[in-house]
Formats: sequence, C-alpha cells, structure tokens
Amino acid sequence: MSNETETLLLKAVLEQYFQPDKSIVDLLPKNQKQADGTYKKVNLSYVSHSEITKILIEVDPLWSWEPIGWDNGRPSINVVNGNATMWAKMTLLGKTMIGVGTASADKPEVDKELISDFIRNASMRYGIALGLWSKTDRDTPTQPSAPRQQAAQAVEGAFDAAFPNSTPVSAGTPQPMVARLASANAAPKQAAAGNPVSEKQVYLINKLVKDNGITDITLFAGSVVGHPINSVEDLSSREASKVIDSLMNPKPVAEISYPHDEEPF
Repeated sequence: MSNETETLLLKAVLEQYFQPDKSIVDLLPKNQKQADGTYKKVNLSYVSHSEITKILIEVDPLWSWEPIGWDNGRPSINVVNGNATMWAKMTLLGKTMIGVGTASADKPEVDKELISDFIRNASMRYGIALGLWSKTDRDTPTQPSAPRQQAAQAVEGAFDAAFPNSTPVSAGTPQPMVARLASANAAPKQAAAGNPVSEKQVYLINKLVKDNGITDITLFAGSVVGHPINSVEDLSSREASKVIDSLMNPKPVAEISYPHDEEPF
C-alpha cells in the first residue's frame, strides 16, 4: 500500500468513525472531581471494546496489536499506587501507533480490563470514536462541524480520484470509504469476469514467461492488461490472449507501461 493510499484511508477512518453510531454508545456513571475539590455524578459516554473491535475489523480485517514488553510469557504490566498499566502497539491499515490500557490492579480479571482499555485508547488515535473525547463536537454528536464536512468532501473527492472503479451501493447512497476500498481492489477481478482464462492459456503463458526470462509474471501481465492482478488465473480469456501476444512479440523493457501504483524494480 502506497503512502498516499495509507494517508487517504486513515483520513477516511476519521471521517467515518469520528462520531460513533448512537446505538453503540453506552453511559458509564462516574464521580467526576470538580475544580473546587468536590465530586459530581456524571454519565460518561463510551463505546465497548467489542464494538470498537467490530469497527477495527470493518476497517482492516488484518489489524493487530502486541504488547511493547513481555514478562515470563505475558504482557508487561506496571503497577503504581494501585493502578495497573499496559503499553502496547496497534497496527491498522499499515500504520502502527502506541496506546495504553489502564485499570485498577485489584480487578479480578485485570488482564482483560487492560486489553479492553488499550483497544479503546489506541483506536482513538486513529480517530475511532474520537468525538466522545473531543470538546468540539461533543454537544452535537450527529451534526459534524462545517470544517469537518469540508474535510470529508475533500477526502471523498481524493478517494474518487484514486479509486475510480469503486462504486456506490445504490444511487445516492455512497459506501463508507473504507468499504469502497474493497470494491476498488476487487475491480480488476470483476473486469476479468466473463470467459475465464483456460488451462491451455495458463500453461502457454507460464512457458513463454520462462522462455523470455521474465521473473514477475503478475507484474508483466498486469502491465499488459492495464490493471494489477494477483495471479494469471485472474485473467479473462481475452486478457490472456493479449498477454500471450505480448510474450510472443515482446517489447523492449523501457516501453512497458506499468500500472500507476507499481514500479519496476
């Protein structure tokens, strides 16, 4: 994934999940200390770690996290004044950030508490449910501010330019940008739909690639058909014919037109 694409998607996550859906927001009663030293009962809005995990999977099924340190086969936990902390790293859409989980050290399942709190804390760094922490939009959780609306439109426009093959679910109802990425990446396979490549074509392509001394068959075939492919089996019969023709009548390397997001190396 290019840096430009990574940046675009991280911005899309912020715009899509800054304010969580009301249906997943819970209230947590808590005594909040006031400026005069007294305490006032308030209800703090929060999203459970299970709902946050669901969002993480929606954004990036391959997201991951790992503790920064280990002690005797378990994550390192530091306890000070009865409070336990666990520092860890989360990776989402190729971007890794550090977060922390905190909990009372006397909790019966302190490990689970720390992981849950870390997931919420680290996800906030990517903009997920950040609106619950931000004073800017806290009073109007369902109405984004004008600057954010403009930013969202700018990101949407950039996304459309970067992924022209991603389409709305239905007219007037655009997909969330993180979901549209999946459709954009699926476009090459959809384009190859119809008559699939035959076994004879696959055999001939592999033979010609070997004869021509080409080491990256998918890169070469992608340059011929005009879009990236994961394997020769992704080609349609017509596309396979074009690749075979190019292999039988090879161009000089300098004349090969590579996809805009890939470079020969």
